[in-house]
Amino acid sequence: MSIPTISPTVCHATSREATWSEVTAQHYRFSSAHCEHRFGLLGEFFEVLVPWLERGIRGTLHKHFLVLPEELLVARLFAAAARRDQLHATDKQFLQWIESQVLASLANPADELGSIRCAYGTPDLRLQYHFNRLPKSERALLFLFMVEHFDVARLAKETTIPREQVSISLYRAWNKLICACPHVRFPSTWKLPKEGFSFLEAERNKR
Repeated sequence: MSIPTISPTVCHATSREATWSEVTAQHYRFSSAHCEHRFGLLGEFFEVLVPWLERGIRGTLHKHFLVLPEELLVARLFAAAARRDQLHATDKQFLQWIESQVLASLANPADELGSIRCAYGTPDLRLQYHFNRLPKSERALLFLFMVEHFDVARLAKETTIPREQVSISLYRAWNKLICACPHVRFPSTWKLPKEGFSFLEAERNKR
């Protein structure tokens, strides 16, 4: 099965964003300030760093089919960056650090980004844990349908898979997730297509 190629996020600051040297300078001002002055500088550091965090998260999300909301990851990664004595020398190193932090955390559901510490209303990180264990072709279909909001017709066109087979594959992947994590909260926006439902029911009745 062919999988649609998702264009990688361009990792360069725009004219409306701080350059990486400006970000590191702001981090230095924050980290070297006396405690009583840090609170005010923290907000300024947040403003210049967040666009870079979002860029790194989006790149990692597309590369690894992440299903978690950016807001949750931004908050955790900003806290980790603010605790660092020094930021990375280059933006490329920083973006690689973001990817490594996200993947390391998701490898363990009980980690700092784990389900126990998830903010109310956000998807359970155990969902990502089990999602990553689906075959890549099934992850790609679910990701494009649930997260990128491709409809079945577009998925069929992009993957050259018959429309009915796309629906069947979506249901099979969905069923695997439900069986793997029956007590995990799924995003409320995740809705399966009606097509293929009869096939899924037939599959269940065989068991």
